[in-house]
Amino acid sequence: MDVVVATSGIDKIVIFLLYNNATSTRVKLYSTGAQSLPSSIVVDDFNNDNCLDIAVANYGAHNIEIFFGYGNGTFFNSKVLSTGSSRPLFINVGDFNNDNQSDIIIANYDTDSVSIFLGYDNGSFQNQKSYFTGYDSSPRSLAVGDFNKDNHLDIAIANYGTNNIGILFGYSNGSFSSSQIYTTNQNSNPISIAIGDFNNDNNLDIVVANYGIGNVGVFLNYNNGTFTPQITYSIGTNSRLQHVTVGDINNDNALDIIIVDSNNDQIHVFPGYGNGTFATISTYDVVSGSRPFAAVVADFNNDNQSDIVVITHETNQLLLLVGCSIRPSARQRNYLVKPSAHSSTVAIADFNNDTQLDIVVNGYEGSGVRIMFDYNNGTFAKEMSYSTGNNSYPQHICVSDLNNDNRIDIVTANLGSDSVGVLLGYGDGNFTTVTTYSAGVGSADFNSDNRLDIVVANSRTNNMWVLFGIDNGTFGRQRTYSTGSESLPYFVAVADFNHDNQLDIAMTYFRNDKVVIFFGHGNGDFELVRTYFVGTGSHPYGFAIADFNNDKQLEIVVTLWGNGYVAILTEYYAADFAKQIMYFMGYAPQSYSLAAGDFNRDNRSDIVIANSGINTIEIRIGLGNSTFDTQIMYSISTGLFPRYVNTADIDNDNNLDIVTVNSGSDSVSVNLGYGNGSFKVSTMYSTGVGSHPCSVVFGDLNNDNRLDLIIANEGTDNIAVFIGYNYSTFHNQKAYKAIGNLGPREAVVGDFNNDSYSDVAVVFYTTNNIGIFLGDGNGSFNVFLNYSTTIGSTPYSLVVDDINKDDRLDVIVANSGTDNVGIFLGYGNGNFAGMMTFPTGIGSRPCSVAVADFNDDGRLDIVVINIGTNNIGFLYGYGNGSFATILIYQTGDNYFPTAVRIGDFNNDNRIDIAVVNTNANNIGILLGYGNGNFTKQVIYSTRHGTRPYWVAFGDFNNDYEIDMVTANHHDNSISIFLGQGNGSFGDVKTYPTGDGSMPMYVNVGDFNNDHKLDIIVVNYGTNQIVVHFGLGDGTFLWGDLYSTDIGSQPNTLAIGDFNKDGRLDIVVSNPGSDTIGLFLGYDSKPFANVKLGRTGNGSRPHSVAIGDFNNDGISDIAIANYGNNNVGIYLGLDNAFSDNMLIYSTGVDSGPYFVAVEDLNNDNHSDIVVANFKSDNIAILLGYGNATFAPAVTYLTGDRSHPFAVAIADFDNDNVLDIAVANSGTSTVLLLYGNGNGSFRNEESYQLGYDYRPYSIAVTDLNQD
Repeated sequence: MDVVVATSGIDKIVIFLLYNNATSTRVKLYSTGAQSLPSSIVVDDFNNDNCLDIAVANYGAHNIEIFFGYGNGTFFNSKVLSTGSSRPLFINVGDFNNDNQSDIIIANYDTDSVSIFLGYDNGSFQNQKSYFTGYDSSPRSLAVGDFNKDNHLDIAIANYGTNNIGILFGYSNGSFSSSQIYTTNQNSNPISIAIGDFNNDNNLDIVVANYGIGNVGVFLNYNNGTFTPQITYSIGTNSRLQHVTVGDINNDNALDIIIVDSNNDQIHVFPGYGNGTFATISTYDVVSGSRPFAAVVADFNNDNQSDIVVITHETNQLLLLVGCSIRPSARQRNYLVKPSAHSSTVAIADFNNDTQLDIVVNGYEGSGVRIMFDYNNGTFAKEMSYSTGNNSYPQHICVSDLNNDNRIDIVTANLGSDSVGVLLGYGDGNFTTVTTYSAGVGSADFNSDNRLDIVVANSRTNNMWVLFGIDNGTFGRQRTYSTGSESLPYFVAVADFNHDNQLDIAMTYFRNDKVVIFFGHGNGDFELVRTYFVGTGSHPYGFAIADFNNDKQLEIVVTLWGNGYVAILTEYYAADFAKQIMYFMGYAPQSYSLAAGDFNRDNRSDIVIANSGINTIEIRIGLGNSTFDTQIMYSISTGLFPRYVNTADIDNDNNLDIVTVNSGSDSVSVNLGYGNGSFKVSTMYSTGVGSHPCSVVFGDLNNDNRLDLIIANEGTDNIAVFIGYNYSTFHNQKAYKAIGNLGPREAVVGDFNNDSYSDVAVVFYTTNNIGIFLGDGNGSFNVFLNYSTTIGSTPYSLVVDDINKDDRLDVIVANSGTDNVGIFLGYGNGNFAGMMTFPTGIGSRPCSVAVADFNDDGRLDIVVINIGTNNIGFLYGYGNGSFATILIYQTGDNYFPTAVRIGDFNNDNRIDIAVVNTNANNIGILLGYGNGNFTKQVIYSTRHGTRPYWVAFGDFNNDYEIDMVTANHHDNSISIFLGQGNGSFGDVKTYPTGDGSMPMYVNVGDFNNDHKLDIIVVNYGTNQIVVHFGLGDGTFLWGDLYSTDIGSQPNTLAIGDFNKDGRLDIVVSNPGSDTIGLFLGYDSKPFANVKLGRTGNGSRPHSVAIGDFNNDGISDIAIANYGNNNVGIYLGLDNAFSDNMLIYSTGVDSGPYFVAVEDLNNDNHSDIVVANFKSDNIAILLGYGNATFAPAVTYLTGDRSHPFAVAIADFDNDNVLDIAVANSGTSTVLLLYGNGNGSFRNEESYQLGYDYRPYSIAVTDLNQD
């Protein structure tokens, strides 16, 4: 068997003629023409001479070229078929008109079509006939087969652009039906398609490689040419899949799936079971940096086992992988403690209470421990060392809460000092000084007899003992397992590594540099199954076991005594041990929840259904007679498992919208309605990792006439609240880098060339210059100009204004390195005169400047902050671009002033000054007299330890007075001071900016055009920016975070409309990446960041409802806590809710599953109804109007009824509220009729049918009666 490859880089096809069982090869090359860019290739006999020919799709030349074969590996007389304006990207063959001649089909990526060339028996072809695949479909790949078993070939198409596959059914005459579409999910970008019978039902199934989201999708054939919804198998979000093919790799007569992952230089295999499902992924590492691009499966060496040929893009190689097999292995990542550390023990815990596991090892400097914090995605956030005493040489470590303060402490066994050392934790990653006290075995029940056994690693005899326990604390029989000659087993640990509920034993072989695992059989027998080599001379010593990423897969952390490293071992691609992925096996919709509303504004009730099994929401349009006409399906994406659905007008456009809770993906989806029965594509909002949300309710929690979302998170024991608002959104950052210009510190916006477009000026402190980015008015910058501030100047800040009154913008720069202010006078065409300098004093290190007329002489002056001399300097202008000698005002010893801003804080039409005193943790206000003099500095504290870096001003509460906001770098917060209008400010109010955010800069603007000022924050620590949206009353809502890229270290930002669309855009200076980043504003959405409220450990909240339980006019939240058998109440507090949850019992082991709120006894107080799943009843808590309730009254719903949901309405038209209960256990609906005083009577039960199991209930008038 031979191989032919299309090589677009050299415009040739390359033929590899294999012989000697694929151990040798001859290579032949054939040109396809200059700039032909051959993209795909297929082999067939096109001229009926019993010799194989080659057809090539030439993307660059708009043609197909056919090379006719002699049958001896050589080719002649190439024939060219024009594809017109289309660029063929993929080619395949088949007999589409049943004339026993091979026809050609191509995918035309640029013209959104496929084309058929029907063949004659002499190697010639008819003119192409094209079939449209959909606007922007961009087809990338084709597969040919008979999907509906009518003996006519059909075509399956991977539509990269529209995220779907299309099926064209053949009519046997070379024509095809219109396309049948199957979604591959949003942003999936299917790039390759293949077919095979995966479940041995004699029907062709389909598999696609989804480039955009790193998975493969399988569509199983229903035996009639229709297919199941896509079943996905994840490779990884960091994967970029290029190609998929099928074959039987492991000789089990079941087709396997082979995927090429170019981004990770890997080949992945999903072994098939033959029933339509696949085993855990197996991975083959190709040469690093090779960028594999395609693969073919065949038996190349005639050993009756399939092999794989791989094409590599970067290294231009064809790799033949012969005799593939699957074996367990582990990926190892090493972290240096210290080259001479000789670490022997390791422990794992969360030392700083951030929910991320940390690692502590011994061996640092011989007498200490080293803590590595926050292991995530293969990295640690920080490291810290603690002494365990001079010459202590700690040999073993354990971690526990020794003093019952809910903080993890560390205990060390110190060989050198014959002591035990205790480091008590503070819970934030810090520990007390060590306290010492004078002074490898594992135990577990290995044979399931409820007695503890012991396992011992014997270093001297190179074996392992298992000692079986007897009731009296002694041990009976002993079982010995050899660990191999010279293995020197040292450390042992016990865990269930293969999830079979039997304990296994892991051990380090010190001398052989191995970590091994013995799998337990549950009867005391063990078998050595896993052996991992961790590096020559590494000498693994101690280890610990944990699941760092909550993927149900245990990682092993091992100390490498020989080289001073700590290694983390993660097992991969072994079916018994690799990451387990759940695959959808059934095809039932599994309708979990429904809601009613009028979606098309025809005054008839429609319904929406959450189909958890097929990951859709289903819209049924009502006809007004209890029947439904149209069924519309909206995909929610595979694996999301929509569990609960509700409807409301989220965006106040008088059209009903749909909110879906997706328990599988820890998210909610919002589909905004058009009012005609159709909806926009869903927007997803995260409810938190592992949250498993299960219900949602709407309410106006802050009385702003916008609906908010409240979600019950069963998995994380909390509720998630999304406050509704008009949140502006931005495109992802577009970075601009001026080559050779390093350290952009601050950016400002102005029109420097008088073209009415916004430009940007930037100081580059590393390369001592300013740069001008000239805007083109469409959101990009085309010209960059560079001006030196002189060697060693270290420009740190700048501002722009017209200094010399020539109607042209000038640039003023604070040069920290040369102790001066530099002036660049603008020419109005984007160019500037050379820099003039004005000294600020020896050692002054100016770091911030502002411009205004401080002495009312009609000329602009400059104020500068001198960080080196702790003072403020004034340069009074002459109006011609020159300035008088600097005048100095002291700010206070060691105040460390870092920024200056100006404004009229007391409404006297005179310019005042605000100074940011970083070390003093305050803002200093100097009120101007209008003659160049100022009052004594008045201090406003931002609180101890905040270290503010910047200040900005605006009217945040619409009282026409100037307010103040600071960026508090060390406190991860911003502080708001509301102005009094007389130069003074009110008490500080603080808003967090997120853990580790370290905000450096704030600015003010109206980003959502609601005439209320918002605050934008630069988070240096997390490489992000975020807008806090103002409500116009001095309070703010946190918007979405936008990344400035890893390591960018954003410092400052500026605001402008760079594309003239009426929306504010943002430009950020990123010294860490030597870029400026542009974020263009483009849209808005109703929700942004989530606020969480704890409901108690183990509470498992299942349902939420809204009511006003204390009659204060503010909405409160009621929660059904299934796990803790209670109802929780969070009382509303304007823009927030109380910190403490009130608790009311629903009964012992009641299992409250659903909660609803209404006034059941007409006393104008909110009452609560709870469906108790476990105790088969509903509980009613009548409210007193002061957030307290009468004891619960229960009504039985029937033995084993398991009530799942309730609805409250007046069902018998007596103007009294009644209750309907959905009983999932007995498949009934139970009606309880109200008496108007909070009690109920006359139960009626309606049988739904066998095994209906109702999970949700909604109330509406379906037949308009």
